[in-house]
Amino acid sequence: MPFCKKITPYYEFNLPSVKENYSNWKSICTKNGRTDIPAYSIKANYDKGILKTIKKLDGTFEICSYFEYRYLKKLGVASKNIIINGTAFSKENLKEILKSGTLVIADSEEIIKAICELNIKCNIGIRCNLDYIKTGRNIFINKTSRFGITNIGKIISFLSKYKKINLTCLQAHISGNTREPFVFELIAKSLCEIIFHYNLKTISKIDIGGGYKISEKHWNIKDYYEPVIKVLKQRKMEHLKVVFEPGNSIARDCGKYYIRITDIKSINGTTYCIADGSIIHLPFLKGKKIKDCRIQNSKNTKEEKQYIVGSTCKESDVLAELINEPALKIGSIVEFYNIGAYSINEIPEFIINKPKVYYLK
Repeated sequence: MPFCKKITPYYEFNLPSVKENYSNWKSICTKNGRTDIPAYSIKANYDKGILKTIKKLDGTFEICSYFEYRYLKKLGVASKNIIINGTAFSKENLKEILKSGTLVIADSEEIIKAICELNIKCNIGIRCNLDYIKTGRNIFINKTSRFGITNIGKIISFLSKYKKINLTCLQAHISGNTREPFVFELIAKSLCEIIFHYNLKTISKIDIGGGYKISEKHWNIKDYYEPVIKVLKQRKMEHLKVVFEPGNSIARDCGKYYIRITDIKSINGTTYCIADGSIIHLPFLKGKKIKDCRIQNSKNTKEEKQYIVGSTCKESDVLAELINEPALKIGSIVEFYNIGAYSINEIPEFIINKPKVYYLK
């Protein structure tokens, strides 16, 4: 494709790829009469083109802030298709959100108290802290988390006094650990045990969070989905809907980032190829050398070692280290792929502007 004709640096998002990835999740979740929910976690990428693509599929979105809520509402997303799983909201925000019919999954006792004080008829969820399931298991690297509520019994007792508040969902998300399917199966088991122990008859869904590693080298969607549904069958809780929160697995392979080499200099025997872009545009890769890249318009000779560096004043602005690759020249185009997740969301508006976004339709 003639990407070199566009002004670099820029992102290119493949919207058909987004559509296919989300449709694959939805297809798995709605087989055999089930109505489970893939809720796209927009913190992975809140680009409007991506969000509109998922919206057209009647997709559901998982968010964690009032800012994201208003962002989706401006795009015309229905309140019923939004799940909020956050830690800090004002009473005014909560009142607006709850009245709209959006499900709020409370992460603290204070949020639950605020909801009850509003005295609005609504459905809510609770985020459960499941650190206790990590004990004695080497599979978990991070043994503790600041998220979720530990004293579930106390909260359930407190909520029983408020007849307008209907507890319909339990959620848990375990991050910073392995992404093996076993973890999500364990989360489902634990949430089902809580429902059984406290006889929570109003619960209609469980949300097992995100962090799915979908690729040919690792697992596919079925590897995550089927063990969770098996848990429901074993516990005779097949009536529960399961909410999955995929973000990375939907957005990662849909994105590319293009830069152009504008200068080349040799210092102490090291070749630096200076680009018009920056590692700032790929914040999730900061401190790492990018391997997923392709070069256009290079020399016929090879260079033993060359660094692709950004145009900012930071020594840490290094995008890639090339070993025994074709020598770059001024005007060479570098394409970084698999960068659709956790890129545009975290770029500061300082030193260098955000790149333009183009869509492959």
